[in-house]
Amino acid sequence: MTDKINELLRRVEEFKPKAAAEIEEFRIKVLGKKGELNALMEEFKTVAPELKREMGQQLNKLKVTALDRINALREQLQDAIADDGAATEDMTRPGSAEQLGSRHPISIVKNQIVEVFSRLGYTVADGPEIEDDWHVFSALNFPPEHPARDMQDTFFIEKDPDILLRTHTSSIQVRTMEHQKPPIRVICPGRVFRNEAISYRAHCIFHQIEGLYIDEGVSFADMKQSLLYFAKEVFGEQAVIRMRPSYFPFTEPSAEVDVSCNLCGGKGCPVCKGTGWLEILGCGMVDPNVLEANGIDPQKYSGFAFGMGIERIAMLKYGVAPDIVCLAKAFGGGMPLGAFAARPKIMQTLQENPVLGHITTFGGHPVCCAAGLAALNYLLDNKVVEGVEAKGALYAQLLGNHPAVREIRRSGLLLAVELGEPQKLYRIMELFKQAGILSDWFLFCDTAFRISPPLTISEEEIRGSSALILKCLNELG
Repeated sequence: MTDKINELLRRVEEFKPKAAAEIEEFRIKVLGKKGELNALMEEFKTVAPELKREMGQQLNKLKVTALDRINALREQLQDAIADDGAATEDMTRPGSAEQLGSRHPISIVKNQIVEVFSRLGYTVADGPEIEDDWHVFSALNFPPEHPARDMQDTFFIEKDPDILLRTHTSSIQVRTMEHQKPPIRVICPGRVFRNEAISYRAHCIFHQIEGLYIDEGVSFADMKQSLLYFAKEVFGEQAVIRMRPSYFPFTEPSAEVDVSCNLCGGKGCPVCKGTGWLEILGCGMVDPNVLEANGIDPQKYSGFAFGMGIERIAMLKYGVAPDIVCLAKAFGGGMPLGAFAARPKIMQTLQENPVLGHITTFGGHPVCCAAGLAALNYLLDNKVVEGVEAKGALYAQLLGNHPAVREIRRSGLLLAVELGEPQKLYRIMELFKQAGILSDWFLFCDTAFRISPPLTISEEEIRGSSALILKCLNELG
């Protein structure tokens, strides 16, 4: 048996493979279940007791030597392959592009909605964000006295003629009807603007996607089936919808569409307020007056239209907590910052330190990853919050005693200066413009203006800007 062990040991030491396959073949032959070493182990059982210790030591040495030899040969072969690759690589070739970042939730949801309706034959239409009264209101059957035409609801750029920021992407539908004859089947995604107070549930800038289908014989049943298909594709095959009567100037009959709550399965939860339903869009049959205003014969053609907010669909689809808006300023819409419900540590940190949400808004990126949590902790550990709070308190101190200021709401360096009357807000906007201080520091909504200065602002700059603001407040009367 000693001769067999020595013979196998010699072959292991002299083994010189040329490829990785030869090493693996040799390993199986020597160390495999049916290999030569196991055969020697079986033979070892018949060895005389007085020789077992010596034979056992030799077998153990053989096994260790074989394993070390095989591992060493594998490493040598890998090193040789790497050296050959380095020698033959063309260092002048362009480097491979790295994939950086990921798509924003709004973009993901918008693209999904577009893809769903494209299967139904819809094409994407686009139009300007700065519009005139005809395309936003008059062509859509809005009466002259409609509240949406008021300064409180719409951002007007000029008056007589009225030039404004579009309040919905329905204006794209009007432009499509002007330049295209039926059949028409389009969807219109885009950014829209409304003069609304900013809160955790609303913002003055958001994204819509609207649809329009006009042809002969289009019915309410066609609309319902199309929207049911959309709901199942976005929220899952288990989704069901219900339609509630509603009113829109440009459709008749009109309806609000709810989808079964995907968070509780329709059983009722805080998000759906215990109803089991979530409102997702408005829709209706195109009013004959709208068709006629756009040069389409309402006696021959009919159609339906629908519209939804992309942010809302994204929040419902991804289970975003309803009290923290997380579809961030990074998209360009200026939305306040928050975090995904799937990031409990981030949410807890933001809830315990609300001012952090406003501080990180200035950075323009959503805090919904490990790096974002590290950034929040850095701001806390380095006393950044305390410094920002002190600067905000100075602003409030300098402005708060003016008789025109009803109230100052402050969170960190972000202040809402309440004037109490819309007329005063319009006047202060004019005064700011005349004083040359109208900038991206200020946002005007309802009866208050918000001050959003950069985090790097100094005490001297705070006092200087406050003096200009006080000068305008003195002229307010």
